Amino acid sequence: MLKDFNFSREEVHTMEGYEIELKGKYPEHPPSWSDPFTVEVSSKVSMGLVLKSLTSNHRELVEVMAKNQLEGRKEGISMPDLLVVAEDRMIANNLTKLRRLLNELTDHDIVVQRQGHDGSTVYALVAKDPLLRRLAQGEMPCDGEADKDEDDDEAPSSIEWPELARAICAAWGGSGLDRSLPHLDRENDANRCRRDHNDVGSSFLMRRIQKVASHVTPEPCRGQGKGEVVVTLIAAGNSGHVCAALIDGNTQGRVKVQLLTSRPELFQSLRPKVGKHRGVEKEGLLYRVSRNPAELIPNSDIVLWTGPVTSTKEVFEKLQPYFDARRTCIGTIFAQGLVHVSAQRIFGPHVRFFALRNIPWLCRVVKAGEESAISGAKSAIGVMTCNLSEEWVKRELEPLFVVQKCGKREPTLELLPDFCPVVFNPANQIIHPARYWAMFRNWRGVPLSKEEEPPEWLYRDMDETAGQVLVVLDEELQALKDAYYQATGAEGCHHVIPLATRLLEQYGDQIADQPLACDVSPRSTMAKMVGTNKAYSMARTPVLRTMQGVMPHPNHRVVTDDIGWGLCVLVSIAERLQDFGVQTPTTMMRMLIEWHQKIMKKEPEYLYNGRLRGRDCAELVLLGPGDELSMVAKARPRTWLRSNGIRSMKSSTME
Repeated sequence: MLKDFNFSREEVHTMEGYEIELKGKYPEHPPSWSDPFTVEVSSKVSMGLVLKSLTSNHRELVEVMAKNQLEGRKEGISMPDLLVVAEDRMIANNLTKLRRLLNELTDHDIVVQRQGHDGSTVYALVAKDPLLRRLAQGEMPCDGEADKDEDDDEAPSSIEWPELARAICAAWGGSGLDRSLPHLDRENDANRCRRDHNDVGSSFLMRRIQKVASHVTPEPCRGQGKGEVVVTLIAAGNSGHVCAALIDGNTQGRVKVQLLTSRPELFQSLRPKVGKHRGVEKEGLLYRVSRNPAELIPNSDIVLWTGPVTSTKEVFEKLQPYFDARRTCIGTIFAQGLVHVSAQRIFGPHVRFFALRNIPWLCRVVKAGEESAISGAKSAIGVMTCNLSEEWVKRELEPLFVVQKCGKREPTLELLPDFCPVVFNPANQIIHPARYWAMFRNWRGVPLSKEEEPPEWLYRDMDETAGQVLVVLDEELQALKDAYYQATGAEGCHHVIPLATRLLEQYGDQIADQPLACDVSPRSTMAKMVGTNKAYSMARTPVLRTMQGVMPHPNHRVVTDDIGWGLCVLVSIAERLQDFGVQTPTTMMRMLIEWHQKIMKKEPEYLYNGRLRGRDCAELVLLGPGDELSMVAKARPRTWLRSNGIRSMKSSTME
């Protein structure tokens, strides 16, 4: 029963000022590790100081790891193995608590994280055998054991301010020192550096500066165009199968592919294949397949979610205990709604996140776990990022998805300025609700008879009722996008074009019935453009079939993805704009939300009295009453909003 508890020491505060409490705890002077400009004389002495300042749980964890290394496992111990021991010793009773302890030890250079011989991530103490023996016995390092590290440089007689400033600039990226440190008096600090840093090794100084800078700027993602990179795919649907077959060959084996799936038994061959146009076939290689995220996520450099939009938040939350934002990038092969906001809320503001605006190819599974097919690759795909550069996107991300098409490697990835092209994307989030409502608009809660049964194919021969609803939805979306642009100046809004224009640009050669350039009044309609698009022709209508007839499918992604994670997001933005006196029409969006929430399995309540105040809104990622409008784009607003209107201000640059 004691395994269910986690014991720790609690400090009782005097409620006095910080200076008084600090003098009581450290009578002589603050510990050296508390000053970023103070350098350890020895790493072992520093370890003793740090361990004394941490909790008994940290010290017991160090003791356990020391014993593990002395028993012959010099390489280190994996997270799952360490968790078993930590639970047995009542150090931590779950992975989240264990990871928190390890992160603090890693931050202080007591523990290092490295890759084991089998490719897994292991953790080890930075200490030689004599010190390991003391730690294994629960003793702290003492001054007599402090030996200078072999790789430490000889100390210069003094360190001048310009040298220190250049070192800080280098650690922070080489620019912006005056802006980053406006409070420093250079002359006084130069004197302090000369006085306090005599006989200090320059390598010590650089390590401490880099340690401070690491708390300000996230580390770059692994993968520098050479060396091994580990990509973990999550989910094994159509696009997951294709990625599993493409990546190894596209990168000449430099990228090792792992697959996290609820059905690992389907991928026993570890050699998935993908067929392309003209009989060309590629064979992939899966390095590891598992249903356990603890086995795959900690050693991943890139994590790619390929599943449905509606499950993104839930999956991210399940990954979070195993995810190290300092090491790993994460992204989605198809994004919708405020997915970037969800990623930052779950993984922290420094998460390296990317989102593809569209799936790179039209594809399908031929045989689960073994074979998939690409029916057509798109020429270019927009990608949005947080804390990732365009150079990284082109070097590490683009090669994962390319296929050869007429001598060209497609698709290319184009970095877009912000997330507006995802949020306001005129795609599934308006096409599916319009079509599905039109198919089942006469449904009265009982199965439809054979005569009333909707068409077998979701898009083929779309009727004009659905087409007219889709036109209205697109008008509302474009008006909302324009209002958001007027309020914020987000540049990504320029990449959101009307649905008809997007269909012609992306699928023009595959649409049989489309308007002609010479037509003053085009003969084609929205319904005909969608209904004659060959790229859409193979999607079946999701239904529940019974002996009495068919009913809407309450759990299918056509229903769940595009309401809670599509139209509800758009309405939340409209309501936030309304708070500032900006009115945008969302009548059709709200009608379709009302209708769809009644056919869903749990009958969720999103709209209440016509506004997004329903009991189930907490499950979604929406723009709330207190949220800034800039969250939609992750950009600095160009204008200031007032409740009685909009007051324009001088344009500012986008973040």
